[in-house]
Amino acid sequence: MDVQTEKAMLAAILAGDMMPANVSVHDFELDRHRRIFQRMEDLQNRGEPIDRVTVANELMKNNELAECGGLTYIVELYDGPRRPLRWTRPGMRREDGND
Repeated sequence: MDVQTEKAMLAAILAGDMMPANVSVHDFELDRHRRIFQRMEDLQNRGEPIDRVTVANELMKNNELAECGGLTYIVELYDGPRRPLRWTRPGMRREDGND
């Protein structure tokens, strides 16, 4: 998927949308987005909330926060544009035809 779509998806998750069931860490182009998404999955698997604070803490715990752009990048993601998470393969186009 393209970088803007990755950002929008991560922003939507940070804002409280559910994790998309049909997306994996391997669908992300940027390494920082793969790491962020992986930590979101880790939180979900443990039944913990996914938000700016918990994601940043999870990245720090795994010594990845700096590699992902720091807290500033997490906040920028959260403040950025969001899209509803109805994504499907191939090409990660939204089910409603908008991408």
